[in-house]
Amino acid sequence: MKLEKRQWCENIERRMRESLGEGSAEIREQCQTGKADVWEVAGHGLLVLRMEGDELVFVATQGENMTPVFVAILEKLKPKTARAHSAIPGVGRLLKRVGFDYLETVYRWKNGQ
Repeated sequence: MKLEKRQWCENIERRMRESLGEGSAEIREQCQTGKADVWEVAGHGLLVLRMEGDELVFVATQGENMTPVFVAILEKLKPKTARAHSAIPGVGRLLKRVGFDYLETVYRWKNGQ
């Protein structure tokens, strides 16, 4: 599986628009300042990843048949732990298949909305 680090650009942002959601500006800034990296996986899609100490964080993913991609990333980067946040139920099922355990559910309230 071919994994390539990419520079953040308008094309990456357009391709990942659906998975970035409300966090697109923050994720763009993290990628542009080197706090996070964009990886492209030929034939599968894109991932935004960042390290927090020894923990790999899957910030955003966009693509198809991502199970082998998660495995390849974990094998390549060899983090002590990894975590991923998602509002999409199918992503939870994918993560369980590659060894992730359910951790928490997050709720948000917005004042005046």
